Amino acid sequence: MELRLGDKRVTNLYKYRPDNDHTLQILKNQELYFSFTRDFNDPFDCRILIDFSGSNENNWRALAERERIPEPTLQKAVEGLCSIGFDANEIKRIYNKANFNTYIIYCLSEIRENVLMWSHYANSHHGLCIGFEIKIQDNLLFIKIAKDYLNKLLSFGHLPISKVEYSDDCPTPYKIFDDSIDLLKFLKNKGKSWEYEQEHRIILPYGEINKNIIRFDKSVLKKVILGYKIKDTFKQQVLEIIANEYISNGYSVDVFQSSLSDSRYELNIEKIEKW
Repeated sequence: MELRLGDKRVTNLYKYRPDNDHTLQILKNQELYFSFTRDFNDPFDCRILIDFSGSNENNWRALAERERIPEPTLQKAVEGLCSIGFDANEIKRIYNKANFNTYIIYCLSEIRENVLMWSHYANSHHGLCIGFEIKIQDNLLFIKIAKDYLNKLLSFGHLPISKVEYSDDCPTPYKIFDDSIDLLKFLKNKGKSWEYEQEHRIILPYGEINKNIIRFDKSVLKKVILGYKIKDTFKQQVLEIIANEYISNGYSVDVFQSSLSDSRYELNIEKIEKW
């Protein structure tokens, strides 16, 4: 999660949202709604590749000892593995069909004017784009969270952010009996076709927090960009939340309106001075 090339210029990251009640709830309740990896629309995204070659009872027991898996859990697993003869191909088939709630992810983008992302994630420009303030600390990017969400895992009051890396090639499978487990390389790598999103991710182990909503600190919401097709009713609801929940409590939030350029295939983003 260390800083990557270009990270020092990142001061804001953006979340595209459609025009619905959930988006209003996110703004009002300061919610970062994390997704389980199984719910992503890209079938390659967060696909963890494991090489099970060398599968036998001794290697599985050695792995369990290394990972400190309790004996009752290990014994049950060994019985299941024994029933299929510790066959590596069968284990891989079973693993690929399973849905594990191991990690949760919150996706953000460096850019706020991408036409495709407005179309895909903001209900064809009827929604909005939320801009969060990003800071650098301890050689990483982070976003500040609400004080009432601090616990052992989140004790520092901020969530670290990883930059997504893009490639034509999948990460090399890790050999489960030989390599140390590094799942992050699978969780922050995507195919080149997604590079236009310029994505960053907050990646958390679900089992340690047992929730997929974490509240951000009000101070980090800095910008709200309205879609050029936004309806007046939804726009007014958004502005009321910003005024009542943020501005009236001393937090500064800039509101922008997007529109279509007359000379290029791009969006104009202009600040609304009085609203």
